[in-house]
Amino acid sequence: MGVVLQDSTRDPVHSNGQQAGRYHGGALSFSGAGQYVNCGAAAADITGDFTLAAWIKMAPNNSGQYMGIAGRLNGVYQGFGLVRHSSDVLRMWVGDGSTDLAKRAINSDVKYADTEWHHVAAVHEGQANWLFVDGKKQGGTTNVTLVPNPEFFHIGRQYSHLNDRYFNGLIDDVRVYNKAMTEAQINLVLAGDPLAASSPTPGIDAVVDIRDAGSLSWTAGAGAASHDVYFGTDRKAVAAAGKTSPEFKGNQPGTSFSLAGLTAFGGGTQSMPFDYNDIRTPYYCETSRTWTAAQDWTTEGVTALVLYVRGASVMAPE
Repeated sequence: MGVVLQDSTRDPVHSNGQQAGRYHGGALSFSGAGQYVNCGAAAADITGDFTLAAWIKMAPNNSGQYMGIAGRLNGVYQGFGLVRHSSDVLRMWVGDGSTDLAKRAINSDVKYADTEWHHVAAVHEGQANWLFVDGKKQGGTTNVTLVPNPEFFHIGRQYSHLNDRYFNGLIDDVRVYNKAMTEAQINLVLAGDPLAASSPTPGIDAVVDIRDAGSLSWTAGAGAASHDVYFGTDRKAVAAAGKTSPEFKGNQPGTSFSLAGLTAFGGGTQSMPFDYNDIRTPYYCETSRTWTAAQDWTTEGVTALVLYVRGASVMAPE
């Protein structure tokens, strides 16, 4: 899913994503310059305990950028929110409308400036506040009374009404609950849909030699008896496929699926173009590669390697 706003009734509101998400489906992509989501009255009923959680993946070269993740926070520090601070720590804010910033912020134990997925969660119970990163409770805590923000819930920047501190990267699976969740519950949220499969092999975005693509495997979801499998040559078609689509390969009771008969080597011309120019140095064009193991270039019926040479049309024959 792209973005989910949920309260304790688990009634989700979705927003379509633009890039691959943390688990499946899409995530929202932000450029760091003016892009954000106005979620309107979402979480307007939160006046006390809450949990705010999200998956984030920051863009490269993000160190030193102050980036809002999600929340319902305004510039006079009413409301709550999650940010990646300019000091590179992840931070939760709980506003009581005062000018005492120290009592309203909790930082992560370490800095984060990488480009990996991280799960961030803010928990407010009574006056106590805790921050969780990747399911682990951070050492800091504060005590402050939440003063609700009358403005809108936002994703992708720090404040509802100030045009700055935009997020640069991907945000996925934003959740708001009107209760304080325990560490165990946070880790259930982090795990995603308990029925969904995880840990696929080949992994997400993996590049696989077609000769090694013999099967798919996965870890079964907790409590799931079987999983639907989709497979095809077009990523968009697979993502959009339903159970009547040719990409649907059935409901599988195990944790693997054979690709026998579904993959083929080749399927078109293979080429490596070279640009030789006898005017500019170094007056030649070459490439080289050393394999760690001997290669059989006759596999799949290959009988010849062919070199084609084509001159520029403006050149006269010599």
